[in-house]
Amino acid sequence: MLTVARPVQGADGLDWMILQLGQTRLSRNAEMQAAFAVSAAGLAAVTALCLLLLPVAARAALAPLAALSRDIAARDPGDLAPVAAAAPDEVARLVAALNAFMARLAGAQASRETFIADVAHQLRSGLAALQGRIELVATRATRSSSQPRRSRAAPSG
Repeated sequence: MLTVARPVQGADGLDWMILQLGQTRLSRNAEMQAAFAVSAAGLAAVTALCLLLLPVAARAALAPLAALSRDIAARDPGDLAPVAAAAPDEVARLVAALNAFMARLAGAQASRETFIADVAHQLRSGLAALQGRIELVATRATRSSSQPRRSRAAPSG
């Protein structure tokens, strides 16, 4: 390898300029290995940092889903109100579908309750009419048993 050094006059005074015209394979390989070692150490440090921060980032990214899950789990079984918790964009369509399903379920439940109320009313009306007839028959039976019996004699003649 040929190295030439010369003094050069610069703005700050006298500087040395070094010109390297060649390099042996051994020195070039040594420099490449040193550069690789520095790069590998930097990559290993960045990888370790990413592995340490990954759980924290995942927990922060999934926090809205955990809050949504807690909100739904804490609901009363009869609570069919829409989910009001803010949902991340990734699951906003899922929450909208869940809210639509709960609205349909609430409508079906209201229809079922109306039907049951109508059936109960019809049963009570029929039973009340039947009870009235039974009481009427019982009243007539007690009246006829308390009146003296008249003998029905056949007219002779």
